[in-house]
Amino acid sequence: MMLKQRVAVYIAVLFFFTLNSCVHTEESMNTIEYPNTLATAKQALEQKDFSRAEAQIHAYLNSPKDIYWHGHAYLLLGESREAEGRNDGAIESYTQAISHGAGYDDKVVSQALYRISWVYERLAKYNDMVTALTDLEKMITNSDFFVRNIETPSRLANAYYVLDLKEKALDYRNRVTPALLREAQTRNIPPRLLQQAAFYRAFAALTPARANQQDPAELIPLVQKELLDVAEMAELNLAERAYKQLLTLYKVEWQRLKENKTFKKPEERINFNKGKVDQVAHFIDWVEDLKSSRRPQELVSHAHLSVQFFRDLDGIEKSARQYVSSFELGPQRDSSKRRK
Repeated sequence: MMLKQRVAVYIAVLFFFTLNSCVHTEESMNTIEYPNTLATAKQALEQKDFSRAEAQIHAYLNSPKDIYWHGHAYLLLGESREAEGRNDGAIESYTQAISHGAGYDDKVVSQALYRISWVYERLAKYNDMVTALTDLEKMITNSDFFVRNIETPSRLANAYYVLDLKEKALDYRNRVTPALLREAQTRNIPPRLLQQAAFYRAFAALTPARANQQDPAELIPLVQKELLDVAEMAELNLAERAYKQLLTLYKVEWQRLKENKTFKKPEERINFNKGKVDQVAHFIDWVEDLKSSRRPQELVSHAHLSVQFFRDLDGIEKSARQYVSSFELGPQRDSSKRRK
């Protein structure tokens, strides 16, 4: 073979191996392989035999061998403690898993960040929850499509809302686009998971840090259709929460709208009433918009909840219409001048 031909072949081979070294298959954080030495501990955990699982995990960690797998062991230990409700112990174990997995196995780190974020959420440690999820964002691949593109940004949106960082909350909420939701359906993501994510996007899943945080006038037009979708299609517990959240938003806003004031001059009362008419008109528009979005009763998962909710909502709407009709917006007679 001539020198030029050999050089050309060498370059082609080098290019092939260089190209292949740059391409890697994205793997789900759930595809974690455990060594045989942890197999029995994993089996005990699956059988909910937590004491046996932890004893075997500790025996493994106390051995100086196979340090590479210590991140996997701490991940299992965290799962065991979390399943038993030992949240502080679970956080400690997941933190150890992240420390040992860093630089060795990104899937272990991703899974530990994912699990620890749920523990922080249960403990209402929302700043820590945000930190875990933003770290997870940087690591997780599109092989975990739902967690990466829908669940995580939805949970971050709700956490930022609770922390009163509304711009960030809306930014993350808007990342879950209709196109991504349609793709999730083609990927056969269970509706239950999509409905849970919708509950987060509606800023309804977490307990607000401050009682006065929610602004119904801001939230109702933004999230009411999403909440209604959850209420009509989700499992019973989530449906009840969605209906309750919707009704609470309307009740709080209605209480604010019907607050009355005393005025010394008739023109002040007229101007006040005119402003109230506009506000109540928007309020009634929201009600009508929501009512037009409801599914036929035969398609609703829990029809009795739907019937009761819309009965309560009709009552609020009726009160709002009566309130507006009671306004005196025409020329007003001076009460000091009476006919004799």
